Amino acid sequence: MAEQELHRRRRNVEEDDVVGFANDTTTLVKLLTDQGNMDLEVVSIIGMGGLGKTTLARKIYNNTLVKDRFKDCCAWVDVSQRSQTKGVLLDILNCFTTVSDRISQRPVEELKVELGKCLKEKRYFVVLDDIWDTQVWEEVREAFPNDLNGSRILITSRENGVAPYDSPTIPYFLQFLDLDSSWELLSKKAFRGQECPSSLVTVGKKLAESCKGLPLSIVLLGVSKFRQLSFQYKDYQSYSNFRFDKLPSARSLLIFNNTTHHLRTDYILKPICKWTKLVRVLSIDGELIKAIPRQIGELIFLRLLWIYRGKFEKLPSSIFKLGHLETIHLDSKVYNQLPKGIWMMKRLRHLHVSKFTKLPDLPSSMGSPFSNLQVLSGLLVQRNTALVIAKCPNIRKLRLMLVYNNNEEPRLRETEMENAMKNIGKLEYLESFKFESFWVGSKHSSICVLKITSWDEYEQDVAAYDINVVKGEFPQLQVLEMRKLKIRIWRMEMGAMPSLQCLVIDSCHCLKYLPEEIWCITTLQLVEVSNISYDLKNMLEQLQENSRCKISVKW
Repeated sequence: MAEQELHRRRRNVEEDDVVGFANDTTTLVKLLTDQGNMDLEVVSIIGMGGLGKTTLARKIYNNTLVKDRFKDCCAWVDVSQRSQTKGVLLDILNCFTTVSDRISQRPVEELKVELGKCLKEKRYFVVLDDIWDTQVWEEVREAFPNDLNGSRILITSRENGVAPYDSPTIPYFLQFLDLDSSWELLSKKAFRGQECPSSLVTVGKKLAESCKGLPLSIVLLGVSKFRQLSFQYKDYQSYSNFRFDKLPSARSLLIFNNTTHHLRTDYILKPICKWTKLVRVLSIDGELIKAIPRQIGELIFLRLLWIYRGKFEKLPSSIFKLGHLETIHLDSKVYNQLPKGIWMMKRLRHLHVSKFTKLPDLPSSMGSPFSNLQVLSGLLVQRNTALVIAKCPNIRKLRLMLVYNNNEEPRLRETEMENAMKNIGKLEYLESFKFESFWVGSKHSSICVLKITSWDEYEQDVAAYDINVVKGEFPQLQVLEMRKLKIRIWRMEMGAMPSLQCLVIDSCHCLKYLPEEIWCITTLQLVEVSNISYDLKNMLEQLQENSRCKISVKW
């Protein structure tokens, strides 16, 4: 039932509200209707759950050019994780002909023959949405005839391995929405063409940003305007008189503070948990509360929990009984480790925590990985970090923090980080990796942006260190930012960071020279430095006139 509900939500995303897919639609429609290629071609859309693969495929399926090209010989089949080969074949046949009881009882091989006969000499277009199993696809694929008439198959999948290895058409990897597109989609869903109230723009954009470019998460946020509630209290009295029992059907609660007043938890979260049990989105200013009550576990439909500016000793274990929760965004300090129940939340897509927060040890009985988790931010490096990363194979954005304790051997923490880096290098979908505290090299092939920042309160106790970037490391890196690091010497081999375009260095006072090899990178366009040593300043000023890239020095 949960799977059917998810498909219903995807189908109900109105095409008029789709944003950020214009270029994708144009590109894929052109591939599907190319009259210069009459071979049967398979076009695949690959991406994580929630990126909008189904929405984009539906938009293409209903496109006028596609309809004109394939006339009435089109089929849409929802495959899903549990589908078997026979069921998929029967679903496809049902789109083109009436399937009798006699046909439905036939074995798989006979159904393949039947489908081939049905499509023979026809120019057909078949969409197979949400394929999980490579073997199912390979078996179904055998049934499609190639009559050199320009037939096309469009598949969507989370798995790159599903894309045909022998197809001349490379897989189409769907990207995240940028912040502007995310806010546009949220506004359309929430306000239906009406202008967003000015008092909600700031918090609304923060909510859109917290979805990390996932259209499905944004759609869950942007339920009807009449189901939303935004409450800004002016003083204690107005809040204490607010009647949450009058809002049993509220779906989104945005509670923020514009005063210096502090309220007891009883006056905020407990009434919410008691009276608004259908709420899907809960965003609250953490300065208003001192603890999160266990009653939050009663919000069984909650999908997004965002608490900012808070300080809590711990989180109640009841949070992790919320089976529909997809986003936990805590811009708050949680001093104890998260409850063990975090490992039961297999739907979780986005986990953001602030400094000092630790994850519990993985249970020995944990089987399947966290395949839905795409954003893991603020994770404190410890002995279980490498194993945690190994259990999250589909992470796209990762931010780690390394903290040296005075009573620990620094090499111990560095070893833990090195072990984590080995598994980070295996993350196939990783796009952004941010590490705070000290430099670590990686040969990871897909990182485009790397921002490294140390915390003042920890870096001052760390001795200056050297870094070494060897040939072949960071082949796709375009932007490198280093701030407040105690780098003494930076060594670099030719062939390292060959795609670097922008280098930003700020407050790295121990660094006196940049490696000569950095100037051999042909893609380098900008070197921007500030708050640097006198020696480095002189070096860069001498290079400014003759350098082919722009050098900006701020003293």
